[in-house]
Amino acid sequence: MLKSLSNKKSNFLIFLCWAAYTVAYVGRLNYNASMVEILSQIGTTKEAAGTVSSFFFFAYGAGQLINGLLSKRYNTKYSVAVALMASCIINLAMTFCQGIDSMKYLWFLNGAFQSILWSSLIKTLSDNLADSKLSKAVMVMSTTVASGTFVAYGLAALFSYLSFNWTTIFYVASILVGAVAALWF
Repeated sequence: MLKSLSNKKSNFLIFLCWAAYTVAYVGRLNYNASMVEILSQIGTTKEAAGTVSSFFFFAYGAGQLINGLLSKRYNTKYSVAVALMASCIINLAMTFCQGIDSMKYLWFLNGAFQSILWSSLIKTLSDNLADSKLSKAVMVMSTTVASGTFVAYGLAALFSYLSFNWTTIFYVASILVGAVAALWF
């Protein structure tokens, strides 16, 4: 690839990759961030609630290995949009769950789809940015974990303080992830 994007388009691509991974963190950490509210409102044990995170972890970990190897074959325009849109739908579906059993299988799927993102975003940046822009992209992308964690836990704390139902964080995550998926596509 020629990597001849203008400065403005390069900066927008970096921002878009940053936004995609930041909101992905909101759509993956919101369960853990609202677990206390979930425990109190659906009446389950800590052990059962922890299985949801475990299901995500196993799907995400295995998916990272698989997608890391396969991502060079992906059309990232579609793989990122599909992964984000799937996470959007899964977050929305979580609001209809009445128990942990359905949550753990949905969160497993969320882990599988979210595992597509990192390697696809890095591939997008390396394929489209001039070498002189890559160091900036690396620096910006390094802030996604902190930013997404801050937003997920901050929103969960705010919604808890305002006595909102635990589902609110999933609605908000669905909106944020869906908006970035649409913007990406």
